[in-house]
Amino acid sequence: GRPSNRGLYLGRVGRRQGRCCKVHLEAPLNRGDGLDVWVSRGGHQGVVVHKLWQDGREVTAAAAGATVELELPAAARPGDRIFKTSDIKLLDTIRRTYTSPHEEGRVPVGMKVSARAGEPLQLEVFDREGQRVKAVSQLKTEAASRHPLDDKVLAAQLGRLGNTPFKLEKLVNEIEGSLMLPFSELNRLRREAVAKLRRQRLAAWPQRVPPLMEFKARWQQVFGWPFGEGPGKGKVPAPTGSGSAGAGGLKPEVSRRQRSAGAVPRLAVAVGDAAAARAALAAGAERVYLGGEVWQGREPIGRAELEALLRLAGEQGAELIPALPRLWHEQEEAKVSRRLELLLQAGAATILVANAGSLQMIKERGVAGWADYPLNLFNSWSVAALAREGLKGVTLSPELNLEQLRQIAAEIPLEVVVHGALPLMVSAHCVLGARLGGRTKGEPCTAPCRRGGYALQDRLGLVFPLTVDRECRFYLYNAKEMSLVDRLNEIARLGVSWVRLEAREKQAAYVKQLTGLYRRALSALGTGREKEVLAAAAREAEKLAPAGTTRGHYYRGVV
Repeated sequence: GRPSNRGLYLGRVGRRQGRCCKVHLEAPLNRGDGLDVWVSRGGHQGVVVHKLWQDGREVTAAAAGATVELELPAAARPGDRIFKTSDIKLLDTIRRTYTSPHEEGRVPVGMKVSARAGEPLQLEVFDREGQRVKAVSQLKTEAASRHPLDDKVLAAQLGRLGNTPFKLEKLVNEIEGSLMLPFSELNRLRREAVAKLRRQRLAAWPQRVPPLMEFKARWQQVFGWPFGEGPGKGKVPAPTGSGSAGAGGLKPEVSRRQRSAGAVPRLAVAVGDAAAARAALAAGAERVYLGGEVWQGREPIGRAELEALLRLAGEQGAELIPALPRLWHEQEEAKVSRRLELLLQAGAATILVANAGSLQMIKERGVAGWADYPLNLFNSWSVAALAREGLKGVTLSPELNLEQLRQIAAEIPLEVVVHGALPLMVSAHCVLGARLGGRTKGEPCTAPCRRGGYALQDRLGLVFPLTVDRECRFYLYNAKEMSLVDRLNEIARLGVSWVRLEAREKQAAYVKQLTGLYRRALSALGTGREKEVLAAAAREAEKLAPAGTTRGHYYRGVV
């Protein structure tokens, strides 16, 4: 009801000398930072640091622990508290994330300008796809006494495309002689031409609502059952492929409806490196997902090592499924494609995919796939749609609760995540690099992520582990690990084919211990010893998670 949004504690007002006060800093301070002084009388006084002195000389920044002098409001008295409410460096960092050309999604366009003295100026705008529009000025050009329309002037005026989806890539100047046109008319002409191009591009992508009969026919074609009837009344085509995984393959799987509720699910483990994959196989995993991310401080798995892992899985009657990255941008397509080719050359016949781009990649190559939970699979229709895409099975979203899971019908195998610290956030902004990497303009990050393990602690004392991949993406995990080992009986009654342990960020020793724990728990189902074994397994799981465990969303849900 009364939040105390007071900023970062900076220190207390010290001795005053004229307009300046001494302050012993408890946090770094930069010229341009915003402060809030909690004065003894008169409430809060805001101020921006325009000048800063340390040891008698003016500086632009001072570190925590330094004693500085700065101008503060006249009402400030010794002992008053000071809080930093804005950080100029942090704001600059944030600003670069949305102004950087590397993340820009604008459409490059070319412009051609032509004119003769005493005639209107013509502006032609075109894109790489062949779309082309023209606009003509309402005023006629005149001989220029000053500021002729040369390349520099035209680029400055016509390149002002900030609020449009375009950026100027090429400028062709075909103006004859030294001519001028009022900048206001040139800007109006630019806006008119750009608006025309935008409309023309949109028209090339018609979005129309189909007639009802056409919609119903397309629905039947896509989902395999009539519109308005549930998936239980239709039939979803079987996924393509035999189900064999080549080296390290399993027999073709049966669908969920062919499995009786209560049948013991198989055990899958998602890991992050080769050592963890070997540990999971040694402890009894029947499937191992080899993560698509490479963590900082670890090396990517090469073809020879991947071939060895596939052979090892095959010898143990298990399956190894390598993954493509969960997240990748358009400019990373070539890198991801090369990685996929390496996986296929090594003998992988099934790929774990977590986004639509990866799904398209494997479809183009005719490769079998398994859908990972970041694809956000919440219902029977989404599962059926992926079945039609040829996927061998899907991992359902961890946000679903038990009742929602029971309602999902599918003709392909289903998998649920039953253990692991799930990522709460994945960000291209790395907190480690920003706070500890010493990164400033023109200097690279010192990569603290390669030198040890880190976590974030909140105001309640909860510790949230974090990792960083080699693409400098930042992964923040839940403070408590999800654990359902003592509820495997209920999970088995869902009729799912697989249960998964999420351990991509974990080391091999942890993976071996956790996999063995779940292997023993699953083996006890149906033996009459379930209660005793599952209770012991839950106690062991608690020891593996010092911060405690949670049941995730299985019993309360979020959607």
